[in-house]
Amino acid sequence: MHAPPTPPTPPRAPWPIALADIPGRGKGVVATREIRPGECVLEERATMTGVSESHRATTCAGCLRRAARCVRTRACERCGEVLLCDDCHRAAELAFGADDARLAMAPNAHTRVKCRGEAVGASAALSTGDRERFRFLVACAELRAMKTMRAETQAREDDRGFDDVASLCPREDDDGGGRWPIASHVDAATRLHPLLFATMHDADIERGVLKVNGASLSSDDFERMYVGTIRENAMLLAKESKNAFGVMAAAAADERDENDFGAARSVRGGALYRDASRVNHGCFPNVARFDNFDGDFQDPSKAFSSPSSLSALCEPSTLRLLAIDVIPAGAEVLMRTFSPGVSLRPGSLAFNPRPRRLSTPKSDAFQLHPDVASYGTTLSYLPVNEPVGARRARLRRGFGFACDCARCALEVRWALEDGERTGDEEPTETYDDATTAADASEAAEEARDEATAAALTEEEQTRRADRAPVEYALWFMKNMCAEEDCGGTLAPPNPTATHCACNYCGRVRTDDAFFAQLAGGG
Repeated sequence: MHAPPTPPTPPRAPWPIALADIPGRGKGVVATREIRPGECVLEERATMTGVSESHRATTCAGCLRRAARCVRTRACERCGEVLLCDDCHRAAELAFGADDARLAMAPNAHTRVKCRGEAVGASAALSTGDRERFRFLVACAELRAMKTMRAETQAREDDRGFDDVASLCPREDDDGGGRWPIASHVDAATRLHPLLFATMHDADIERGVLKVNGASLSSDDFERMYVGTIRENAMLLAKESKNAFGVMAAAAADERDENDFGAARSVRGGALYRDASRVNHGCFPNVARFDNFDGDFQDPSKAFSSPSSLSALCEPSTLRLLAIDVIPAGAEVLMRTFSPGVSLRPGSLAFNPRPRRLSTPKSDAFQLHPDVASYGTTLSYLPVNEPVGARRARLRRGFGFACDCARCALEVRWALEDGERTGDEEPTETYDDATTAADASEAAEEARDEATAAALTEEEQTRRADRAPVEYALWFMKNMCAEEDCGGTLAPPNPTATHCACNYCGRVRTDDAFFAQLAGGG
């Protein structure tokens, strides 16, 4: 039985978008009016952030700012497992000094619960993947505890944190029922459950329970109200895997630390956003995501506008979605995110257009979206230049859907002609558990893609580049950063800007430079 379509639901702030039913795609975000290029479609603070295991020695665990951009950083004196900037260290001290357990917990702060979780995780010798999953589940348990403890007191805005995470897709009844959570999430939740239970007990949550409820809880009640069951936590892991935004490490070569390997993308952390997560994927997105973790919104060279009252605070976790092109009223909003480990060698891209001499009018209404009516308002979940096999496999494995858009259909045909993978193949390797299988299979596929790309001749690279339709080539020339090994998305930082900024490396390209490239073919 299918529920009838529901009317569009606007997000919390009066943004020019609304949540609506998209035929054949489920829920999505649509424009409530025409949106200009450079206009902010959505600005939102993160519900939850978490540092990547490989970057916890070089990134603040509280705000995800890189240590190189902080005035000072120091390791947590209690767990010794994470790095904190001065501001986050002060917030942690306030949380640890609170007598009331309800005041000792706060979203995105290194609190007593998170600190204890770091110590427990370190002592358990977890794998890198499980350490990050455990870090996420500890943060969820704290949000659940905040909601429970304040149930009998005055509600606060941050009490909605757990509900915001729990409301994310997928739901257990998605795709016919029983599909979620998948085996890898259940396996991980089962392994981590004893550690999660121990963390919540060791963090002195029981003291807070006694103060709020006046009586001790049974083990079952404690699990239900604070820790969560294995299945509940498996669902949370599924929600995190489908909705978390990767916060990328430094793109500029002179700012990379020892954890940034050459051209490979590296994720320093992750963030969850309630409203931004509703935006669907598009292989040709019409909005680009910009982060403020390193204070980019205050960079005068990029000329970002201040679209809301949130901007006055410019918190590090603030995200903005900026329109790349004109988005007609009623069109769906589509976006892309970044993904680690993607090869950006020449020839590895499905579309790697060479400069062409084109006669294109210079106009404020210049629109290069290949098919705005069919793509609507969207964000790409992956680098827009990722090969079709890797792109479709990631979407199927990580987000639970097969993309059959016009671009994918064309590239799948090319992949079959070239004898390369289409993203529909099943993994050939076998592993001891589902979690390891998912991680290792993706790494093996990426290694094969890189080897194939490296073996292409110059003539083959040219042949593949030249077969791209001219409107596709134009889209990439206009909207994809030309910086070597970048692959970021360009968007105007405000509606009146005469330049675009890259949402990955920060490069600025003027409109005049773009039109000169079109006219000169270089």
